[in-house]
Amino acid sequence: MQDKNNILNLKNRLKIKKIPTINLNSKFDDNGKIYLEELFNKGYQVIPTSRKISDFNTYASDYEFLLKPIKGFDGFGILEKKKNEIIENESYVIQPKIKFEKEVEFYFINKEFQYVLEFVPSKKPIYPIPNLYNYTSDELELAQQFANLCDENFVGVQRIDFLKLSNGELLLLEIGDSAPYLNLNSLDEKTRNKFLENYKNMVYSYANKQ
Repeated sequence: MQDKNNILNLKNRLKIKKIPTINLNSKFDDNGKIYLEELFNKGYQVIPTSRKISDFNTYASDYEFLLKPIKGFDGFGILEKKKNEIIENESYVIQPKIKFEKEVEFYFINKEFQYVLEFVPSKKPIYPIPNLYNYTSDELELAQQFANLCDENFVGVQRIDFLKLSNGELLLLEIGDSAPYLNLNSLDEKTRNKFLENYKNMVYSYANKQ
């Protein structure tokens, strides 16, 4: 939580001094997980998310849920509870614990697609070595839809994280638009060099406009 506060303080100081920034003008990651609830309520392909357990009345009383701190990050502070054990708290969003096959991450620079990685089965409890993911055009279109939600003045890298279910469906896990880890050491040399070149060009282009 202290790290989050430090980032917010830094952003405020940079804004006051009118210093150009990359990946600090974020709309989603730094502002908590409420956006997941908002996107789900708007009909986006998101893990069911709410701050009210009553919104999950179709689930059995002993179904397991995850309580995720609204201001949390990197999985810290997540609680696992059965539905009948949950006491609503404005500090958390509530999500049903979903069975999935893998995590899939799409990476963008200024909303332009770069590469996709998969983590099998997931990044918890042991962080596996990711592989390049053989995505479909529909999956890329879905990820692009979320990348496009960032503000027009956003500059930087976006990472759109999904859970892939056994039926092949992707559900949004989070939109990383603040400080996404890039896993560059898991890319082949051609893909990594292309990304770094695109990143460099993005930085120079932005700097030249200031």
